Amino acid sequence: MPNSPKPVSLRKPWSTIQNNSDFQSIYKIGRKHFTKGLGLFVAPVKEGFPPQLGFVASAAKAGNAVNRNRAKRRMRILARSVIVKSASASYNYVLIATSETVKQNFADLKKDLQTALSRLKIQA
Repeated sequence: MPNSPKPVSLRKPWSTIQNNSDFQSIYKIGRKHFTKGLGLFVAPVKEGFPPQLGFVASAAKAGNAVNRNRAKRRMRILARSVIVKSASASYNYVLIATSETVKQNFADLKKDLQTALSRLKIQA
């Protein structure tokens, strides 16, 4: 298929969201979908900027530091396996950990992310 997107690495052209203002702008203008295992916010990429990925695991949802770090690690792996390989690079993505992110098995989390992407009509 000549128009199929090429898989990209997490390094380039994707970057990680670092600033609170970037997260807030995605929350404000983006669309969202929550599943049992995670939440997903998407917003169009600004002209001339690379697509960005952000990961949020709050103490209120994910729990103590060990669970928050485990949730973020799982979401980074999900992003590499699903978003970077098959989702559109014309959006910024923020994955939000829920209380179930650490408890669910990885296959169910992957299915939740794919469901969220399809509901938001983001698949490339």
